[in-house]
This record gives sequence, structure tokens and C-alpha cells, in this order.
Amino acid sequence: MGHGGPGAGRDDGRDGTLGRFAGGPAEGMRALALIYRQEDRALTPADVQKIAEAFLLWNGNHTWKISNTAAMPDGSIGFSLTTAEGAVIAKFTMDPHTARLIRIG
Repeated sequence: MGHGGPGAGRDDGRDGTLGRFAGGPAEGMRALALIYRQEDRALTPADVQKIAEAFLLWNGNHTWKISNTAAMPDGSIGFSLTTAEGAVIAKFTMDPHTARLIRIG
């Protein structure tokens, strides 16, 4: 890691180091992927639920939940981010073909 100044202590390569992996963090993720991205992701509501839940876990959030996951009339898949008690924090849609995420509420 770097020795002080802006970005000191980062492990993402922006402080002048190579990050966690030889080519930086993005290179390491590609090395671990072992699969290539499909042109059409063909996501189902259950897939979107898993992706959103995994995002919460990936970021260390074990409290918030994903609910109301369903196909929308426009073809996207909608879901809500909620508190453990069920209060809606935000609403999103995900394109089932590209996985593009849009906040709608």
C-alpha cells in the first residue's frame, strides 16, 4: 500500500500499488470468474431476487431484505429493498436481458 496522502490505505490500486491481485482488483475478479458473460442474461424473478440478496450480503448487510420481486408490465423485473420489519426503503427494476438496474422509488 501507499505511504500517506490521498488514497493512502486503499487496496484498489489507485494509491500506486497493484491492489489485491497482480493486475489490480478487476483483474483478480476476471481470473476468478471462470465463465463469460452471456449476451442475454435471461433472468427470472427468482434470479433477480438472488442477485439483490447477494448484493446485500456482498456488502455485509444482513439486516435489509428483498421483497415484492415480480415481472412488471414493461418486461422488467421489479423488487423492493426493505427493512427487517418490512418498511420499503427503495424500489428498483432490473432488465432481465442486460441486468441493468434502475431505481424507481
